Amino acid sequence: MLESDNSKDQDVEVIEEDWSQFGPSSDNPMFDYYETQKFPLGQGVEMKLQCVESLTPLDMMNLSNGISDSTGNRVWSGAIMFMVYFAIVPLLQSTSIDSLEEENDVKCEKMKSLQNLRDNLFTGKRVLELGTGTGSSLMAVVLSCLHSKADLPHHTVFTDNDETVLKLCEQNCKSNLGAINVSVECLGWGKEETIKSHKEKLYSFDTVIATDVLYDLSALQPLFETASLMVNPGGIFILAHVPRASIDCDLKDICSSLESKILEQSRLHNFKVLGHENGIPVEVGDYALRPKWLKELSIDLPDFVDLGELDAIGASIMMFKNVK
Repeated sequence: MLESDNSKDQDVEVIEEDWSQFGPSSDNPMFDYYETQKFPLGQGVEMKLQCVESLTPLDMMNLSNGISDSTGNRVWSGAIMFMVYFAIVPLLQSTSIDSLEEENDVKCEKMKSLQNLRDNLFTGKRVLELGTGTGSSLMAVVLSCLHSKADLPHHTVFTDNDETVLKLCEQNCKSNLGAINVSVECLGWGKEETIKSHKEKLYSFDTVIATDVLYDLSALQPLFETASLMVNPGGIFILAHVPRASIDCDLKDICSSLESKILEQSRLHNFKVLGHENGIPVEVGDYALRPKWLKELSIDLPDFVDLGELDAIGASIMMFKNVK
């Protein structure tokens, strides 16, 4: 700032904001800013996760500069969408079915269909998650099965390619699942990475899931390569998707354009998208579970779930069958 001649000399103090508290300490590879967040799933069942509520400016700078990727440290909207469909609603349905049946409400049948879908995809199955991050998605399913008297998955494997995130996931699994036997393993995406690190487990899972993992279109092909190698013939790949990747199209067409790219990759890797004709509770002619369908049920959901927001950002869940 320029001062007039008659102004007094002033000392100028430059203050640099300290962001060090938001990053990892030099003596601890785990991020120091983790906090415990509570996710009530319903009927007294609560999942407590070590995670961050949002990424800090330092995280975003490091991500954009390719220094580090902190996206696995928080729970994203796609994971919440997945939890609602495959953990929260089935858990609520299992404890309120008698009253719903007495009312002969169509809501009962719709909620039953989601519980049946969860059971068909997870109970007694070998399940793998790609890009697990905090572990919230698959962990919620296990807790939902445990507290609704459904059979647990036969084997549950959480995977990520970030060693720090894997330690976080391990900690969250121990805190929430106790003695339940699960595995937390490192797995990168792409044909070569998958074969090199998990050759003995190829085609050995009934259900493979990924939630909110597509931040860049370049990740789409390796994601489907890995899913196609890990799920057995006839098995299911579930992708909970929020359109975040940059794509050259009109703003109003982002959701449909990105979903078209996903469907294209699914076909290239011998997957068939499942829809209403396959018994999936989606709108006739659609191929994805969407928040609108849940909004019509008028279910009392936990406060951390905002169906209006999920609908506004284009959240969806697509299911693909391995038709090799």
